[in-house]
Amino acid sequence: MDASQQSFARKVTLAIEQTDVGKFIGGKGSAIRNHVTKKARNTLARSEGLTDFDQLDLPRVTIKTEETDIVAHCTAQSEKLLDLVEENLTKHAQHFKDERPVREK
Repeated sequence: MDASQQSFARKVTLAIEQTDVGKFIGGKGSAIRNHVTKKARNTLARSEGLTDFDQLDLPRVTIKTEETDIVAHCTAQSEKLLDLVEENLTKHAQHFKDERPVREK
């Protein structure tokens, strides 16, 4: 198996409530895709000097409930990319929990 086909996996426990999972993920996974996976891939691509970010595969994140915990199962093509995914998941969970004022229309 060559390095481009290698896959690394990690489980990350999220500090969110079960009732908030859908909102955390976003419609059709948009929040996870934009704030976690694409951000991690683009950050790594920039740090490696790549101009075509699609040269790196997007990491995969699946959110599951395990007993009373909400867990993200993450896979990526490198440990470095997994580290960025974990960091972005943690930030996304923190921003998600922060109270934001309601905008008046």
